Amino acid sequence: MKKIHRNVLFKQKILVLPSLHTVSESNFYFISSENKLIDKNEIEASRIIITRELRKIKALTKKKKNFWINVSFLLPYTKKSAQSRMGKGKGAIDTYRCFVYINSIIFRIRNISQSSAIRIFKLISSKLSFFIHLYTNVDGYFVKVI
Repeated sequence: MKKIHRNVLFKQKILVLPSLHTVSESNFYFISSENKLIDKNEIEASRIIITRELRKIKALTKKKKNFWINVSFLLPYTKKSAQSRMGKGKGAIDTYRCFVYINSIIFRIRNISQSSAIRIFKLISSKLSFFIHLYTNVDGYFVKVI
């Protein structure tokens, strides 16, 4: 089997997926558009913004909002103090990081309107160090909103 570079595989704008949800549910996906090594603090800052906005929406509509984070931080990064001498090991684990690929789903939110999804998108795009796009699921296809 011939190897194909990963960027070539994910250049499509619309991805075909089986439809698992009903039409009444509005699913919005925040999808990365570049490969990037990210820290846990970026996702945590975005999570705080999203939960704050969902609390505001829930107060108005009384409908349950579902929110998922699809990133797992499994790469440990170690660090030694700046004043330590050479040798004596690698150092303690400082942070955990994750490598985000092109077209990987970062966040998924269900039961919100398109205008509130766009507002959340604009707020969290400034917190992340990589570019994201907003997609929705229509009849089994991912359709780009922003």
